[in-house]
Amino acid sequence: MALSDIHAPHEADRLLLAHLPPARGPLQQWDIWSRPYLEHIIKTVKQRHPETPVTLYANGSGGLIERMGKTGADVIGLDWTIDMADARRRLGADKSVQVSSCQNYASGQSFRSR
Repeated sequence: MALSDIHAPHEADRLLLAHLPPARGPLQQWDIWSRPYLEHIIKTVKQRHPETPVTLYANGSGGLIERMGKTGADVIGLDWTIDMADARRRLGADKSVQVSSCQNYASGQSFRSR
């Protein structure tokens, strides 16, 4: 797929980028092999559809939270391994986070307590 093929349909109210980060590599691998492409995709979507919020989700991304927060995505998706309060602290109050309500319920966390 060419980058020129990436677009959010006019009917879409959000875009989710799901990414599998490099397994068991130094964080710098993500900076080289993932970040530039994700930032380019996010920037392109935001230029073409500035009203469409972009969520970036990467499974097993606990060590990448701060890096993901700097990609330009509006929302950072959290997997079950990441504590919501810790992610909020690491990302800052101006970045939205998204978690599964099932994940939240199973872990005993409450949306209101965070």
